[in-house]
Amino acid sequence: MEDAPTLGLKKWGRRPARDHPMRGWRCGAKVGVLDIGRRCFTLIELLVVLGLVSVLFAFLLSSVSKARESGRSAQCMNNLRQIGVAFLEYANDFDGWLPLSYPINAGEPNWVYPQQIGRYVGIGGPNTVWVCASATSSEKLNGRTYGMNCNINLSKYRHRVDNINATPETVLVADNRGNDALIYDDSVAWANIAKRHNQGAFALYCDFHVAWRKDYPFKIFNPNK
Repeated sequence: MEDAPTLGLKKWGRRPARDHPMRGWRCGAKVGVLDIGRRCFTLIELLVVLGLVSVLFAFLLSSVSKARESGRSAQCMNNLRQIGVAFLEYANDFDGWLPLSYPINAGEPNWVYPQQIGRYVGIGGPNTVWVCASATSSEKLNGRTYGMNCNINLSKYRHRVDNINATPETVLVADNRGNDALIYDDSVAWANIAKRHNQGAFALYCDFHVAWRKDYPFKIFNPNK
């Protein structure tokens, strides 16, 4: 019977370690008298890799955060558009009049306009069109985070949807801190515009378009002047 191929080894034995082609490589566990494996990472190389991973992870988190805020901004704009439609439906049912922004009689609830247009979009509460997804927990306590222009439809001045004396910059409803049914611009000490969208706020204007603004001071304008 013929002998099996030796495959580089002497018959009935191993090839001498000094002649093996893997001789000179160092890393890892030894098998017999041979060193097998590949060169280890140095500490500097490991730190470089970890640094690159950290940078990539930071970019990923930033992208995820921007995407999340973009979604919340889109939802906020949609909320205000639905509120704008509710204003128009209210005006259609009440001979063109806009809802009041402030109670006429003492002791009436401050959140007047949400009560008046609530039949069209609901009164308020979490997960409704009245709550901005980017609002803080404290801003959501009253179940509403949008306020109406304090200069529109007070008891002294009443406005119809077709004769309100307003420029395209006049705000009807905008992001606020949830502490009031009204909004006051940055010219007063009790200003409550909530700039929670990339340091700006979304607003529904008197021509019923919705837009984002970042200007300071944030003015809502008075259509009575």
